[in-house]
Amino acid sequence: MGKAREISGEVRSAIVVLHNEDKSKREIALQLKLSKTCVHGTITRYREAGTFEDRSRSRRPRATTASEYHFIVVTSKQK
Repeated sequence: MGKAREISGEVRSAIVVLHNEDKSKREIALQLKLSKTCVHGTITRYREAGTFEDRSRSRRPRATTASEYHFIVVTSKQK
């Protein structure tokens, strides 16, 4: 679970563009009013994945099987 709000794709792209202009992570963080750790993480993830998109998140597994779910739906429609 994240400790802070997510940054938008526009801000992520701005971080990478500024980094490609040979600005230091500290300068980027001050300019965009972000933490240096956030800037570092964004640049690292961009190098690994090559995209600004969010990573997929794991979800809680379903408590019912497909057949149980079907039974619940059918029973609820009968009443």
